[in-house]
Amino acid sequence: MLIYTSRKITNYYNIIILYISREVLNMSEKKLLKQEYTVQDNHLAVNVGSGSLRVLATPVVTAWAENTAMKLADMYVKDGVTTVGTKIDLNHISASPLNAVISVEAELVNIDGRKFDFEICAYDAKGLIAHGSHTRFAVDAGKFQEKTDLKFAGDTND
Repeated sequence: MLIYTSRKITNYYNIIILYISREVLNMSEKKLLKQEYTVQDNHLAVNVGSGSLRVLATPVVTAWAENTAMKLADMYVKDGVTTVGTKIDLNHISASPLNAVISVEAELVNIDGRKFDFEICAYDAKGLIAHGSHTRFAVDAGKFQEKTDLKFAGDTND
């Protein structure tokens, strides 16, 4: 069980900071989420625009990795808080064909305040196809969306 507290910081953006009690989350316990995907025609590099071959596109396996980490992080934030991806480093080391079943694993390896760090691996039936790391930050969902929506408000150049 996690204990969450938040407080308002007075600064230019009036950001809400989510503090997570590190004593409550035992990082020695493995925090892992696994999801499976099947490579469809729209996932192929030739159709995504990232290559000319009919193989699983790197941007697709990257999105699957980020989605898996996001769902794992969601288990550790309170209502009204979400996480946003800020960094991903993924090595796509083996091609996978149409109809391959891909298993993506995200392991939560560290929480430091609002920062969530993950190790990511993806496999097909023949073995490891991608590995890397991913970082997400907890944000107040409503405030983050509002700030983004207003990003270009008042700009005269459309």
